[in-house]
Amino acid sequence: MVAVARPAELSLLADKPWPDAVDGLYVILPSTPASSEVRSTIHCWLAACDQPDLPPPLLVHIDAGTIQWRPGRAVVEGAVDDCKNLMTALVDFAFFEGELRRLEQDLLPFEASAADDLAFAYQIRQADRIQWRRLGRTQQSISGLRLTFARLEPSLRSVSRSLTPDAQQALTRLIAGSDVLSRLEAFDGRLQACQDLYEGAVDRIADFRWFRHGELLEIAIVVLLILELSVTAWGLRL
Repeated sequence: MVAVARPAELSLLADKPWPDAVDGLYVILPSTPASSEVRSTIHCWLAACDQPDLPPPLLVHIDAGTIQWRPGRAVVEGAVDDCKNLMTALVDFAFFEGELRRLEQDLLPFEASAADDLAFAYQIRQADRIQWRRLGRTQQSISGLRLTFARLEPSLRSVSRSLTPDAQQALTRLIAGSDVLSRLEAFDGRLQACQDLYEGAVDRIADFRWFRHGELLEIAIVVLLILELSVTAWGLRL
């Protein structure tokens, strides 16, 4: 992680990349009251792309100052000392919220393929054995998402006591205003649905393979017993 401070260049504020980066945060710290032109440019810079599901930029007011935030971008206004505390809260929030967005994006391909994999998950056939290894890899990937989510969730549900009161207040309002708690609940349910599907599929495949191998072993034992009986009968006859 590298933090870089440099004077803002208004020409760099016009771009609106999509999707928003999950591992970067550009912050503007106005050292003096911004002019109307600069404030208009900043407003456009903070505006979300033309995507129907995107929430509007979040504005947080506290005694120490204000934070305007959208994924990947923020403007912090306040006294110099207060801005340091607000920046600490903002960086923590931006990192953990970005990790949640990354998990949400990583889960989308598995949700898209889950509907097609229903047939392979509940009707285990030898003809579909080419799909078994892929289903196993998918289960491993989803389990990795579960482990990451388990580490991430506490950081978004509680506020660190090491932060100053102003930073704690700012972080609490950022979490509430960005609807992070509802997103955690929704992601947990979606992840659990995919996890149940693929874990069940892998378990049924393992049972099926054990049954087929056990069946072949029983047939081999029966054949050996028949051969043994045949040799014994031939010996008695001689």
